[in-house]
Amino acid sequence: MNRKLYILALIVSTSFSSLITFAQDDKIKFGAYSRAIQETNRLGKEDTTHADQTSSGHVLVDLGININPDKNTEIQAIMRLKSELGGFFGAGTSAELRQLYIKGLIAKVVGYQVGDIYLKLSPFTLYNNYSEGSVNEAKIFSDLRNDYAYYENLNRGNYWWRQGAHGDFTLAMDNPIKAIRFDAFFVKNRGVVGTNPASFQAGGRVLFNPAGKFNLGINYINLFDVGATINSGESSRNPVVSVEPNLLIDKGNYKLRFFGEAAYAQQNFIDTGIVKTFPVEDYADLALNAGAGIELNKGLTFKAGYRYVGPEFVSSGAQSKRVNFFNTPHIFPLYGNRTFSQIQRTPTIYDLVRDPSIYNPYITTTWMAYDIRLSNALPYGTATPNRAGIWLDAGYKDSLEIIKANIHTELLGNVTGEGTKEKKKYSIVEGTVDFNVAKLIGFKKRLAVNGGYRLENTKRGGDSLVKVGLTSHLIDGGIEAEVFKNLDLLLGAKMLFSEGNEVLIGLDQFNRPIPGDIQRFNYNSNFSMLAMGLKYRFSKRTYITAQYHTFEYKEKVVDAGYSLNQFLIFFNMSF
Repeated sequence: MNRKLYILALIVSTSFSSLITFAQDDKIKFGAYSRAIQETNRLGKEDTTHADQTSSGHVLVDLGININPDKNTEIQAIMRLKSELGGFFGAGTSAELRQLYIKGLIAKVVGYQVGDIYLKLSPFTLYNNYSEGSVNEAKIFSDLRNDYAYYENLNRGNYWWRQGAHGDFTLAMDNPIKAIRFDAFFVKNRGVVGTNPASFQAGGRVLFNPAGKFNLGINYINLFDVGATINSGESSRNPVVSVEPNLLIDKGNYKLRFFGEAAYAQQNFIDTGIVKTFPVEDYADLALNAGAGIELNKGLTFKAGYRYVGPEFVSSGAQSKRVNFFNTPHIFPLYGNRTFSQIQRTPTIYDLVRDPSIYNPYITTTWMAYDIRLSNALPYGTATPNRAGIWLDAGYKDSLEIIKANIHTELLGNVTGEGTKEKKKYSIVEGTVDFNVAKLIGFKKRLAVNGGYRLENTKRGGDSLVKVGLTSHLIDGGIEAEVFKNLDLLLGAKMLFSEGNEVLIGLDQFNRPIPGDIQRFNYNSNFSMLAMGLKYRFSKRTYITAQYHTFEYKEKVVDAGYSLNQFLIFFNMSF
């Protein structure tokens, strides 16, 4: 037997023995996540160079052991057993420790957690933005994205998964401030490669009157390198501080909210290496997002605000992307019929739904690459640098939740020109709707329709060398219908159409423009993804689904493209 499997089996057997011993005290609890997936993929007939079909799959179990040695201490460990389908006598079988942490209370006042930690502060300091390519997508897609791609990359909401220590405590106060909550953390920043310098993140939050109608948060985070671990190059410091005031005025028939965040970020460099390099100047900038909203009892909500993010505002924890567009999808990574100049596939709306390998677990001070067809106006979310403008948001939800709808608009522009005095203008219009047909017609089974549409436009005037005009349309939609008890028919469609040109200035590792590096893009792209399947629900968190997906990509500018077909069986269980 594989040595890792033997050790794991010993741990599990010991744990079960302990479970019997401490059953009456309930000091040990077990939980598990299990998944089985088998997929068959076919490449379209237009590609005659590469293999036409691939087949892969695996079965895994994440066994969670929760130990409470006393009422103030908790130990959580998640161990993974995984076996690749098609392996022979243990080939492709692995065992590993997936997560581990210890948390508890000191003197019943100070909370702490050591080991694996989920952290989030604010959109300008520490915030894991959702990936592109989704605007209220169909259930058949969101299940795979959340339970497969996101789960494998430990994506939970807008939190980053880090490793280190976290502590918190709350002080009770007299009026008008009833309480002050303190949070602090110190974590190791995971490097992309082993030769990277030792890098850490430290920060925290002070929240005044956390449960009150008026509260004020102060956030601080700093990503810094340890200079002694650098042989050549610069030691980087990226401190960011922000202030978040929030006010709620409840008038009974309506509620008024005022909110915002103002941030200041620095990017500092110290040449501490043995081999001295060229000097890099420090820089700093500001960011602001402020707005107000009203919530009516009739289910209507309205929000509006103004955002300004300076061109040199660098906040690694808020600007690092969830997807690494330099990663190559693992299914058919190459396409084309040219033997010696094959084309490498880049992540598309198809891969974003179901490929864990393209996702990014790292935080970096260097602005990451992005696909302008998916998101050009706000590729780094709210903290995208060199943007200023207004945003509007309106929502509606009836009391029976038959219809939920939302529309969001952004009208933005560059703060400074990018390689020219002319400034780009960006516009975003995004609408979503969820329609519970079953509730409307009194149908006792599930019957729901959802959809979304996103229009993004980029424009810049000037001569032919700097003129920009790019428009993208993203369409999402789906149907979920219960045909028999607990058996759902799922249908989904996702399409992206992008046409026009964009001109970008190349940046170095310090986010500074590279003289003469002008990157020109010209697209007339069509992406379409259709899916249908059946899903049987054993319980709220356990289901099995069989699905068929088709995907087609065409680029008319260079007459390139490919098509894919996939059939998969996916079992997901959590208890």
